[in-house]
Amino acid sequence: MAKEYQFNWRTKVPEALLKGAYFDRYEDESTCLELNCLFKVDDLGFYFYYLCEGRDAQVLDLVHVWEARPAGLPKDGRVLFELEQRGQRETLEERTIWITYGQDLVIVSSFYIVAQDVEIARAWRNGINEVLKNTRVGHVCPTTCLMKHWRYLCLSVNDRRKIPIKAITKTFGGGKPEKMVQKCLSDLGLAGDKFIAPVKQRGIGRKIEAIYKCSTGRKRKEREELDPELFTFEKFLRLYHKICPRTDVQELFVKLSGQKEYLTKERLINFLNEEQRDPRLNEILFPFFDSNRVQQLIAKYETDENYIANGKMSGDAFLRFLMSDENAPVFLDRIEQYQDMDQPLCHYYINSSHNTYLIGRQYGGRSSTEIYRQVLLSGCRCIELDCWDGTGENKGEPIITHGKAMCTDVFFK
Repeated sequence: MAKEYQFNWRTKVPEALLKGAYFDRYEDESTCLELNCLFKVDDLGFYFYYLCEGRDAQVLDLVHVWEARPAGLPKDGRVLFELEQRGQRETLEERTIWITYGQDLVIVSSFYIVAQDVEIARAWRNGINEVLKNTRVGHVCPTTCLMKHWRYLCLSVNDRRKIPIKAITKTFGGGKPEKMVQKCLSDLGLAGDKFIAPVKQRGIGRKIEAIYKCSTGRKRKEREELDPELFTFEKFLRLYHKICPRTDVQELFVKLSGQKEYLTKERLINFLNEEQRDPRLNEILFPFFDSNRVQQLIAKYETDENYIANGKMSGDAFLRFLMSDENAPVFLDRIEQYQDMDQPLCHYYINSSHNTYLIGRQYGGRSSTEIYRQVLLSGCRCIELDCWDGTGENKGEPIITHGKAMCTDVFFK
């Protein structure tokens, strides 16, 4: 943008979520109850994660979290019995938070966390929902996206609270040999330490099972891990550019600079006005880049003081500029503006849903009432209720299902 605009994508994360709290965690479709898990939200508001003793950290992207809301009692009797032993039954529903999440509106996942008291549960439920209101995080620049993934790697620690080297190599695994990634890590001093996991004692049942699986005599695998404090964002960026160089930007820079090591201020102005700027924009509302504005960009993204003083931009600074908020494909100052909603209904497109009740595929899929809540909260205003007469045990009751497609059904009520 020719006009300078400070895009603040960060949101204030409540102190209680930053500090963390201990919860018990369970899922409806599992009888497993995880006790005393430390839940936290990172200070950038990217991730919701938890740590259990002796287990790897579990990290959930807050962009995929839909809502944190109150919940009822567990369906599984064993889970309910265990939770009753750990706190008052009268407050169990108020102490439980229901977390729903998913990468789309078709596959719905959820889990439940139980706080030690009602006040903690209320603070966390309100705090998570407040963080989820931040829609600006979905419009961040490529550099911030890299920072987000770096933070994910730093939070995805193993049971020894170290970053597995395998997680880093997997990040760059698409089309890149693992040995090449490991060599780049070594060049940056990020080779990590080797660790051999001790063999855990198992019960007689597990031992017999292992015999039948012919697992005896296997060698213990050597793990490579890295201290999170050594894996800074600067080193991650260097690793990224080392493994995935932007040859397309390099070729563009050579063309614009006339095969020099820098862009002059005049060449940069010409590039921004003639190639980057949309010619359809109003010249008064969206003025052209001038010498003063380009000098601001050079001072912001260039690290060489000599280049800054002489109005030049290096290739690295040019790449930093292209991957910044200054080069956003949309107007960042308008992403939270609402449209005029006082026009006749026929003037608008209506956000609609087909086969709303289905989770998964249309043939043989599973029906759910939960999906109606999610699509309505996401802005959908036209939903489908496929009503049929119930049969068998449901005879006499209207049901919602996809007819003659072997889908499960839910009661209309």
